[in-house]
Amino acid sequence: MAQPLTPAFAARGLRLRLGATEVLRGLDFELRPDEPTALVGPSGAGKTSLLRLLGTALRPTGGELYVRERDVRALSAAELRELRSRIGFVHQDLTLVPGYSAASNVGLGRIGRRGFWSAVRTLLAPGQGERLEILELLERVGLAERYHAPVEQLSGGEAQRTAIARALFQEPHTLLCDEPLAAVDPTRSRDLLELLLGLARERGLTLVCSLHNLELAREFFPRLIGLRDGAIAYDGPPADLSSAAADALYAF
Repeated sequence: MAQPLTPAFAARGLRLRLGATEVLRGLDFELRPDEPTALVGPSGAGKTSLLRLLGTALRPTGGELYVRERDVRALSAAELRELRSRIGFVHQDLTLVPGYSAASNVGLGRIGRRGFWSAVRTLLAPGQGERLEILELLERVGLAERYHAPVEQLSGGEAQRTAIARALFQEPHTLLCDEPLAAVDPTRSRDLLELLLGLARERGLTLVCSLHNLELAREFFPRLIGLRDGAIAYDGPPADLSSAAADALYAF
């Protein structure tokens, strides 16, 4: 009999306060490593804050958060950096470095796992093996021909896929994406989600994405976590989210 998978993330009474505002209030959940999950809900519900907690960029101000069975609250700064180095994060604003090529930006994916000078060398003069690996990643996301293109010349969708390739160059066990469709033409949204889900299957990645588009989240993800006012209003498969519950989630 197969053993149950260790949760990629586990939260118990998870809270986050930023200044005087409590942005997340008493969240309880476990995320399986093989279960792609979409965070949905209105703007300001706490989706980005939850992703930043999962990526260990923020620490909880209450409750418990375990990442691969490691208690985030108990980790030293060095241990947090090591854990964070295996969590790929595709930010909504992409954070690509202007003035450098798509390939150079991908090469920056391992900067958190190397010393400063090693990272500079990879940026300015990557080795043959690194160049080949970067080319293969760009090819996988459909951008091999844009290897030398400055990021300023990339379309929104191309920039998004470059950011995804950079996260993959990090060799992560987890990929967190904050509104990955924000910079993408609506006609390309399904293509990008198919790419993300395919990469997660191929590489055994835990995939968690925040999405504004509820219909696409329901179409592509087997699990939805709906946030409203910093609390979980829904957690389950998309088929069980009734129209009334969806309307309540997004009600003004």
